[in-house]
Amino acid sequence: MGSGQQNFYFDLFARIGLEEDATKVRELFLSGQREAAVKAVSTRLVEEVALVGPMAKVQEEAALWKSSLPTLLLVGGPLQQLRTAAELFA
Repeated sequence: MGSGQQNFYFDLFARIGLEEDATKVRELFLSGQREAAVKAVSTRLVEEVALVGPMAKVQEEAALWKSSLPTLLLVGGPLQQLRTAAELFA
């Protein structure tokens, strides 16, 4: 989690109630323990900001994301994944 002074991602996780998890990752990273920091990134942290997992789970969560505050969705991957994402969020 980069900077110890100002970090968008840390602030985001703190705002959504995951400050304890984010603090652990940030402290490890800033102390030079980057591999440990990567390992400390929990599934919960990832799932709060990304659609990951089996398609049924992604479809269910996509419906929730459509009705939430984010206005920008970044999608990457093979062409078929891009098409699927386009269909989910059309």
